[in-house]
Amino acid sequence: MIRILPSSVLCSNVLSFKALFMFVLACAASTASAVEVTGKVIGSQGEKVVVEIETASGIQRGDTVLFSTEVAGRKLEAGRGTVTRVGQDEVDVSLSSGRANVGMSARIELQRFVHECDTIAAIPDDLNAVAQGIYPEMLDTARAISVCREATKLYPEEARFHAQLGRSYMQSDQMGRAILAFERAIDIQPDYAAALHNLASILHFGPEELRNDPRARSYFLKAAEQGFYASMPIIGTMCRHGIGGEIDHEVSAYWFSQAAENDDPSAQNALAECYENGWGLEKDLTSALIWYRSSAEQKHPPALRNMGRVFHRGIGVERNPQRAITWYEEAASLGDAEARYTLSNIFIEGIDALRDTSKAFDLLKLSAESEYLPALKKLSEIYLQGTLVKRDYDQAAGYLKQAALLGDAAAQYQFGVMAEKGQGTDRDKNLAIEMYRRAARQDHAKAQERLTRLKQSW
Repeated sequence: MIRILPSSVLCSNVLSFKALFMFVLACAASTASAVEVTGKVIGSQGEKVVVEIETASGIQRGDTVLFSTEVAGRKLEAGRGTVTRVGQDEVDVSLSSGRANVGMSARIELQRFVHECDTIAAIPDDLNAVAQGIYPEMLDTARAISVCREATKLYPEEARFHAQLGRSYMQSDQMGRAILAFERAIDIQPDYAAALHNLASILHFGPEELRNDPRARSYFLKAAEQGFYASMPIIGTMCRHGIGGEIDHEVSAYWFSQAAENDDPSAQNALAECYENGWGLEKDLTSALIWYRSSAEQKHPPALRNMGRVFHRGIGVERNPQRAITWYEEAASLGDAEARYTLSNIFIEGIDALRDTSKAFDLLKLSAESEYLPALKKLSEIYLQGTLVKRDYDQAAGYLKQAALLGDAAAQYQFGVMAEKGQGTDRDKNLAIEMYRRAARQDHAKAQERLTRLKQSW
């Protein structure tokens, strides 16, 4: 158990002038913050005492340990000691006074000063932080980097300064330096959840050359196991889709449920999908609808879209196209590209007499602006065939090119055909070959045939 105690500073007047001067400087930049970790004595032999703890987070050698016993309902101090070794779930203590018998309560006092690095760069939800977390929009990255770099030089073994420096680098898009800072924090404190989460975020979401999904998955998992809620939906998603490791629906559902209980809307939507499809859980449409609704009530676009799908298809409820459209439209208004695409199809196909081609086309273009692949392909098809609008090869080629660059084999093949023929784009044999080659690598049969023919004739 960890709790932050009231801050206090004691600047002694018995210090030498030089020591007092240096101490005043420290007091000007910092205040003391006491943190407690409680535990129980599980071993005692002479001056060596072993204390069992729930978490070693923040404990360092040299921290003071107070042993207490209960007499007539009152807790009395029995002895004092100093931490000599920090393990995963226990610490060794050197007894300096009094006694420490097996079964006694132990209180470890972590006296932590508050540096300026803490006040301007503390990470939100960081259990190691000694100051209020600074959210990204409030972070002065240049100042934070300067101050936290200085803090890491003065206190190289203080993990939180390295983590706060890493977060500041991360916010200023200096991802390489951020990785090094987070790794240093984890070297010092392997269970540092906020550092593990942020490092994993760079390795999973960051620049392509820095990505490493297996490492990211292991770090997200470690952070989640420390109770860091932000990691839970991500490790759930990685396990669901087999990112950085094998597909594991049971583990995925477990982490979604943990985060969902903490009212995380994305986790609630994902947990609902587990219940709907029986992924790692017994199929339960009643539970699925509850979690979808809870997430949608927090305006989570995928959940709003899923609520639309529920009424569109009649999943666990009576089919109701009008209610479906209401949910889809709310998701679309929040920028959900898939909801916009789904709505456009409803209005194009005129499902339940809801045909509105003008509205459908507007929604389709909005979806395509978000680079939603099905929308890009649908628009290219519309312009090629001249169904809803006049045939326009230039527009068709433009949308096909975007879809091709997103890696769709069918779009790569079709755009290659247009480049070969000079339809909607300049006739470019090399570009056509490149597009066919990309599609062929994905086992697109027609692209493989066309590539072979072109190589023979050119």
